Amino acid sequence: MQHVRYVCGCLLLFSNFCAFYELLCFEYDKYVMFHIFSTAVFTSFQKAHRSAHKKECRKRAKELHEEALFRQPETPDDCPICFLPLSYVEEQSAYQTCCGKFLCIGCVNTVEQMESGWESCAFCRVDRPSREGEVFERLEDRLEKYNDPTAGFSLGICHANGKYGLSEDREKAHEYYLRAAKLSSSQATFRLSLNYYNGDGCDVDKAKAWSYLEEAAIMRHLEARTVLAIEETKRGNMERGGRHRMIAAVMGDDESMSVVKNLYSLGHVKKDEFEVTLRKHHAWKEEIKSEQRKEAKEARMDYVGPT
Repeated sequence: MQHVRYVCGCLLLFSNFCAFYELLCFEYDKYVMFHIFSTAVFTSFQKAHRSAHKKECRKRAKELHEEALFRQPETPDDCPICFLPLSYVEEQSAYQTCCGKFLCIGCVNTVEQMESGWESCAFCRVDRPSREGEVFERLEDRLEKYNDPTAGFSLGICHANGKYGLSEDREKAHEYYLRAAKLSSSQATFRLSLNYYNGDGCDVDKAKAWSYLEEAAIMRHLEARTVLAIEETKRGNMERGGRHRMIAAVMGDDESMSVVKNLYSLGHVKKDEFEVTLRKHHAWKEEIKSEQRKEAKEARMDYVGPT
């Protein structure tokens, strides 16, 4: 008798499950049909009203771009050895092809003085490249394995200048810059601006050159910011040029700070704007200052390439 009850219970449970499954399938089908129908209706609505909202959408997109362009960039990462912020000036830091870290020139110079021969990375202690082509191989490895944007940019430099045994190939370099820019390399983005302006490895395209220049500035590239300031001033846009100069000054650029002083004396920059810029300029210079970095600068270690 118990077996009969057990079998009946299983049959009842199975029938309930089948009914629930059929209901679930029915509801899912209804959901799919509703989703397809609503998507089609929304798409047709978009197409019907696109022309009516095109001007407003373009206007809003331009406003958002202007907000991003004139927003003060985020501060760079810290040096992983001394834990002081890295400078916006890219020549004052060194990219390591072994671990992909940026080290300040102060730490690099200190390690070089402490260790005779300087045979390993100051951070991860991996041996430095022992032959010319090893740097190129490490860069390729970091790009393919980790999508390292700086590695992609450095590979472009290698092809552009014919370094590490490579023949000079500007078109190939341009391809690497494009790839690195997609990975958010501000250096590659700025280099694309120069390429499109000069037709270096690509056709001349002034519109693309300007677009990449602004994008590089948004990505906290200091030189791109100063170039924008110069170009806007040449076009007679003193207010925009001044704003770019103030941002560059806060990023620690001494030349831009001098220009802001001149603009203030000429009445193109307000007193409160000048005072805020001056305070932030000095505060940033103090924040990134160290005795080791001063010594490295005096030793003319202004640029340390990929190692």
